[in-house]
Amino acid sequence: MSELYDYIPIQYVIKTKSDWTRFSIVGDGFSWNDIELEFLKGEDKLVQDVMLSEKAILIKKARMDTSLVKVRINCKLHVQEGHFDSNIRYRIEKGDLEYTTVKIFFMGKEVNTLENNTKVWGNPDNPKEFSVSIPKHLEPKQGISSQILSWLRANK
Repeated sequence: MSELYDYIPIQYVIKTKSDWTRFSIVGDGFSWNDIELEFLKGEDKLVQDVMLSEKAILIKKARMDTSLVKVRINCKLHVQEGHFDSNIRYRIEKGDLEYTTVKIFFMGKEVNTLENNTKVWGNPDNPKEFSVSIPKHLEPKQGISSQILSWLRANK
């Protein structure tokens, strides 16, 4: 039997005035799939295409450029078995300039806002981590029925 997982359709709006930023999932149990990117502002300010992977989103502008870039990401947040009741850990890294804000939307409603506007002495990536609870309305997408999933959750 293949590994059980669920997915959550989720949307992120990333807004940055830093010259580069990386928004990522930290740790195991979670990943992104079916990622769709939409530019809301500042596409012409990028020095390369936005890099998207199952764990990270990278936005790069010219060095010292504090122009606003705003993107919308629609995707599926995959949750592996054993992580259904876990918090998801995100990290925002950025250059020394300005800020990066990530708004998280579930079913059209904003559920969290994450912001990194700090400069970490001695670390040019200026990392800031966040722990966010995942929506509890998961339904199985692979391998087993809802009744089995309910039983598994009840017998943890």
